[in-house]
Amino acid sequence: NYLENPRVELEQHYFNAKNTNLLDLGLQPHYLSDSLLDSLLNYAIQYKQRVDKDHILPKVSWKR
Repeated sequence: NYLENPRVELEQHYFNAKNTNLLDLGLQPHYLSDSLLDSLLNYAIQYKQRVDKDHILPKVSWKR
């Protein structure tokens, strides 16, 4: 399934935004492990019938 991009910017553009300020201040990020991500995905798949799409699908239109 595909949702149309509601933003006015192109999906592919020249911006290559990077924000390293927190890293420059000493942030040491803790990335999620593959096993944790796999576990979360399996949990989401197991309970997908409980998802109420009306609560998570976007309702905002950025185009006028």
